[in-house]
Amino acid sequence: MIINTIKNWGLICLMLFSGILSFGQQQTMGVFIYDKENTADGYIFFSPNSYTDAYLIDNCGFLVNSWDRDHVPGLAGHLTPSGLMLRTGKVNGPFYSQASTGGNLELVDWDNNTVWSSDFNQFEFIQHHDAVLMPNGNVIYIGWERISPAQQIEYGRNPSEVSQPHLWGEFIQEVKPIGNSDYEVVWEWHLQDHFVQDYDPSKQNYGVVQDELGKVDINYEGPAIFSDEDWWHCNALDYNEDLDQILLNCRSNGEVWIIDHSTTTEEATGTTGGNSGKGGELLYRWGNPSSYKRGSIADLRQYGSHGHYWIPEGLPNAGKIMFFNNGDQRPQGYYSTVEMIDPIFENGEYRKNNNERYYPLEPEIAYKAPNPFDFRSTYLSNANQLSNGNVFINEGGTGRLFEVNAQGNIVWEYLNPVDGSGPNVQGENVWSFQRQIFRAYKYEPDYPAFEGKDLTSGELLEGDSEYNQCMDVSTNDENTLSDVGLTYDLGSGFLTIENISNKNLTLTVQSIDGKIHMQESINNAYHEINLNALQAGVYVISVVTSDGKKGLNKKIVRI
Repeated sequence: MIINTIKNWGLICLMLFSGILSFGQQQTMGVFIYDKENTADGYIFFSPNSYTDAYLIDNCGFLVNSWDRDHVPGLAGHLTPSGLMLRTGKVNGPFYSQASTGGNLELVDWDNNTVWSSDFNQFEFIQHHDAVLMPNGNVIYIGWERISPAQQIEYGRNPSEVSQPHLWGEFIQEVKPIGNSDYEVVWEWHLQDHFVQDYDPSKQNYGVVQDELGKVDINYEGPAIFSDEDWWHCNALDYNEDLDQILLNCRSNGEVWIIDHSTTTEEATGTTGGNSGKGGELLYRWGNPSSYKRGSIADLRQYGSHGHYWIPEGLPNAGKIMFFNNGDQRPQGYYSTVEMIDPIFENGEYRKNNNERYYPLEPEIAYKAPNPFDFRSTYLSNANQLSNGNVFINEGGTGRLFEVNAQGNIVWEYLNPVDGSGPNVQGENVWSFQRQIFRAYKYEPDYPAFEGKDLTSGELLEGDSEYNQCMDVSTNDENTLSDVGLTYDLGSGFLTIENISNKNLTLTVQSIDGKIHMQESINNAYHEINLNALQAGVYVISVVTSDGKKGLNKKIVRI
């Protein structure tokens, strides 16, 4: 058994004979399923919850790029169309004790250089969960802010329900990055400006809750409430440039909200102004009509959901809102689904039925497992629509990423190999809690972020193994050719085959996506092949005998 490693100016050539990989171990991570015919081309981005790095891999699981950061995420990370990574960071101190807090926002270029980084972590407020880079280069994020017991009473909170020592009010802030670390607040919206209650008629915001659809009942205790302080737990944010509207999902209330971004900050505190003419009031709410007394808990349709976003133009189901419905308090049992809703926006308003419930009355199921209880993520998670009709899914609580086609068949599946100490080696066991991923995304090859970038595939995060879906390496101990040798000359780009027994051989050059670039029959003692025509990438060169029972492989990375 021979291992020959040559390095020269970034070119790596590894002789991979049968047996040098980690053969014989049970697969515990990496790519489990890769149906090359039906899987969408693209690259998968994820930032594991328990580790500081973010990763971009290809369909084979090979690393394309990584970002080595100072903090674990808090919680979201995205590869934006500009090519910058927008990532939240967990820098929070003792002021807000919650797993979903972050406190830092940063923009990072492809080469891991920090373009901008700033903390949003003070005693009075902190960033949490999600953030979005807007088309104008500004950043919007979700935050928690403290509402004192006295303020809660002034807002008409039932004194027996007052949160101690504070209630965490949700807010959205838009900031303009300045220099490397400064920013200017250019717009903001605060939930506490839009409370309604029917408990204390002496308070200014007293009203009829079921008639005030644009306001949020401060005394409503949602079906998935987290704690006495964390009353709403909003966990997803998105921006629609065409509508100039912002989407905000609030897990504990069981609702997704839409608000008008075209207002000024002052207008956002009230009920007039902006394109809608409604100021900062909710324009749309869906998932739990009991939160505004237009239904009962039986009408709940969001079960601890995450990851809401508008599907972009040019994709199937464009304009719909896709989300991961985790399943918390689902009447049929605790299982997860991926769902979509298609709000009807006409003449500047979202349509409702006669009972003041916003359309659609029922969601559209984008994915449900054949056995529903095989698919469950208690927390975290998201999904995104792909151009070929497939859906990419992050089962965040287990670190399982997979892709399904329109028929609901799994065509690609990957288990995150990264825990709090970094990437693990194939065969090692990693607790599901350590694998967790808040968000993961599949970006297709024409995604603007990739323009001009080096997308050369490198190594597997979990190390080479017999389970690699893209290199046909046999695990048979007899699969070696002691009288056949391969030599790759890095300078000339020529591959030499020494076949001293003049065996009948077949040589195949294959890229890691399964595409065959070259195939030749060889039966002479000495043979040369020019590989200079191969583009940058990882290739597997396999040689097998005519009966297919013996062979060897060689992997080269050309850049």
